[in-house]
Amino acid sequence: MNNQDIVQDDEGLYRKIPAELEGIAYSVVNGQFKILPAAFMDRALTPSVYRAELINHNANLPQEKAENGVVEITAIQIRQIGNVVTKHEAQVIREHSVDVIADPIVTTHSTLLDSAHAIIVVDPKYFGSKNKQRNAFDLLKIALSTLANENGWIIVPTPP
Repeated sequence: MNNQDIVQDDEGLYRKIPAELEGIAYSVVNGQFKILPAAFMDRALTPSVYRAELINHNANLPQEKAENGVVEITAIQIRQIGNVVTKHEAQVIREHSVDVIADPIVTTHSTLLDSAHAIIVVDPKYFGSKNKQRNAFDLLKIALSTLANENGWIIVPTPP
């Protein structure tokens, strides 16, 4: 294991916000761009982020297209969320700690961006019905969007 295997608390993490998801991933009200929970949607329930330090703090790399936006959250902010729960009949039955772990993407053309890939996970993993899992994941998305709004944009999207 080397230093790149562990995401340090003070590391900045970038998340791309696609411009074409205006009204879904973000909204514009009175000229203010607000990040919505759907900005952190992920089918595997593990939102992807990119480790800023490993891409030389170049937010244009995860941005991919000039019209997309980028937000930044630190690893310690993610780890301190602490409010992701699974409920049954309005009773909390499990609290999930939140973490961010390195998850380099293996491709045939290993790029700087691929090696900086990380994911946001919970421990223990979500369990129970799909509805219970979705509800717990919704809490995580709300917490992440709140942090992203508090931190502000690194790059503001340009709506189509």
